[in-house]
Amino acid sequence: MMCSLLFLHFSHLVFILLV
Repeated sequence: MMCSLLFLHFSHLVFILLV
């Protein structure tokens, strides 16, 4: 659970950086 949450947060940050 924690791992997936961290992954989601990280992917969100990457998405913001890309946009």
